[in-house]
Amino acid sequence: MPVAMPKRRRLLLRISEAAADLDLSARHVRDLIRRGDLEGYRLDRGVSHVSAASIRAWLKARRADPTRRPEALNLAEA
Repeated sequence: MPVAMPKRRRLLLRISEAAADLDLSARHVRDLIRRGDLEGYRLDRGVSHVSAASIRAWLKARRADPTRRPEALNLAEA
């Protein structure tokens, strides 16, 4: 019986894969790279990959942002 290998975490994702995972457009991911919010890498012509670590850090920063919390939106006053 074959032994199951542990799943390896990928270090880089294609822009299209990152966009699908984040539910964003590829253009938005490229804009985040251009602004410096995500780390982009050139493996082909132009920037084609995104660092998985930078995606995790970006998501963590977005979750910690108090202006993105529901109570900060003042929905009760609408």
